[in-house]
Amino acid sequence: MYLNNNWKTPEEYVISKFQEHDYVFLGEMHRIKHDVELISNLIPVLYKNKICCLGIEFGDYSDQTLIDSMLKAPEFDRKLARSFVFDFYPAWAYKEYVDLYQ
Repeated sequence: MYLNNNWKTPEEYVISKFQEHDYVFLGEMHRIKHDVELISNLIPVLYKNKICCLGIEFGDYSDQTLIDSMLKAPEFDRKLARSFVFDFYPAWAYKEYVDLYQ
């Protein structure tokens, strides 16, 4: 009965947590497609709700300056994004992790 009356999409559920909390931490199992897709799907929803900061562990801090410049570039550079993912941890070099940068 509770779920019938209170059902939310995963994105709506995460956004609702910001009504009570300044910070929301999400855990994920790594290399599970739907976990990474949730983060990717959340990005525009967070922005729409004026939540403009997202910290993720899918990159190496030593690449951060270059990643920031890529994210601010007028066009997405998939080859560059792939290089970050492969450099960080080749076992995570899945399309979904690259898509997070896009």
